[in-house]
Amino acid sequence: MMRKCCQCENVANTNAQSADAKDMSDKLENGNIGIGNTDILATLSKAAAMPTDYCFPNRLEEVEVLKIAAAAAPGHANTWYYLGCAEWNLDRKDDGLADWKKCVALAPRHALALRCIGFALSHPGTYFTNTGVPSGVASREAYEYYLMSLEADPGNFRTLDEAGKLAEKLKLPATERLALMEKYRDTVYKYDPCVLRLAYTFNAVGRYAEAHEILTTRRFHVWEGADGLLAPFVESCIGLGKAAMARGDYATALKFFAESTTYPANLQAGRPGDAGTEPKSRYFMAQCKKALGDAVGYRAELENSLKGWIHAGEMDYWRVKALRELGRDAECAPLIAELKTAIAELEAPQPQIINAYAKFAGDNSAMERAAKAREKAGELRALLAELE
Repeated sequence: MMRKCCQCENVANTNAQSADAKDMSDKLENGNIGIGNTDILATLSKAAAMPTDYCFPNRLEEVEVLKIAAAAAPGHANTWYYLGCAEWNLDRKDDGLADWKKCVALAPRHALALRCIGFALSHPGTYFTNTGVPSGVASREAYEYYLMSLEADPGNFRTLDEAGKLAEKLKLPATERLALMEKYRDTVYKYDPCVLRLAYTFNAVGRYAEAHEILTTRRFHVWEGADGLLAPFVESCIGLGKAAMARGDYATALKFFAESTTYPANLQAGRPGDAGTEPKSRYFMAQCKKALGDAVGYRAELENSLKGWIHAGEMDYWRVKALRELGRDAECAPLIAELKTAIAELEAPQPQIINAYAKFAGDNSAMERAAKAREKAGELRALLAELE
């Protein structure tokens, strides 16, 4: 059970907080809370020194109590931290951010306040960062606050997760993002989303074996919106297979390509209703069998790559390649048309409506999702250029 704000427990009676807040406010205005009132100041000091764990003040009356406490004893860092939490929760975002900054001015290694500032500077609000970048737009300033928070509390996996998301939004080099996760490797393994991000980043820098080891040995527990568990597994298998092909080890490559068509239980990934990414995997399996002298197997895998329905997009590209190798060029036109349709849809302006399911694409803004769509369209255009 979440406990109440320690400041409010000690300063105000929880059954009549509004009345007590007014009484204390009157005392403050009349000068009755000051150096001479040692009992109240001692109580405020005791409250501010209590652990911040599970302490989330969020009610209007708590804001008033905390304001009084801050005015009476402005040197208590935790008071400003609590006040910032309460004001941010009530959509007083400018005030919340200012309070958190007062907290870290008093306690530069206050990990939670540093994390809150990083969060505030990278989420929608009415303020701007000190570099002039509107809030809600990824900024290096926000990222630096996350790094300071991790330095102060290296075991906080939530902070690491938020820092990782922001690093991706900033499009920091994969090597830099990987360095952060390797620095806090023990923290990464406390939280599935962080482990998944580590696997993705290993793939991004070409360290497919390390991604593959994670994705075949750790048992993940799927969380809402986590539709990306299978994708890095497939990517690691394809990467290892292509590396084996490059050194002429087609038997090993075939093993990895075949593995990429499986659905490991530890990833809690079930077989989809469509062909998934099998057209790509089967195409590479065909090339391996061809190199190993298995002409029958080669043609069989090309045929297998054509089975099942697919979403318009990348898999159209692999099916066109398979059809051309089978000498069935006349069947390619509809797939090329599908690929063009997918590109057009990705490049189309996003509808100006509220999408209740947008959260399932992650915590990216509509603007960021549109940018990702354009990026994907660029990748598909490159594939289309190869076919035409």
